[in-house]
Amino acid sequence: MKVRSDFVTNSSSSSFLIAYKTGEDRNTVSSKKIQKVMNAIFDSTGCDTRKAITCNNKEEFEEFILNRYYVKSLEELYSEGENMKEYIDKIKKYLEDGYILASKKIGYDDSSLCEIISLLEDEDFVILEKD
Repeated sequence: MKVRSDFVTNSSSSSFLIAYKTGEDRNTVSSKKIQKVMNAIFDSTGCDTRKAITCNNKEEFEEFILNRYYVKSLEELYSEGENMKEYIDKIKKYLEDGYILASKKIGYDDSSLCEIISLLEDEDFVILEKD
């Protein structure tokens, strides 16, 4: 039987991919306050919490997605199945419609940020992916 003698962590984190409109483009009355909250969440860092990676256009998104999946081209990624192409096209549509994409990792210690992100969801702040 093997016994582990060094430090063991049971940390978990949550990751989000979000499509959102900036304060000027949002349809809500309190858009400036919501934008400040979003900026604070996206800029926050901690033990396992990372600053959000944002994509403002298709080129930035393609670079992000290639790095995320460790592939050299979208065609290589598409070869993994039709669902992947549909998923990428769906995200690109948000960019065409004026949304910005943000990828945010939140550590276990900052779990309240996950709840805040869920509360922000509306037609101008869409959670595309959560794990």
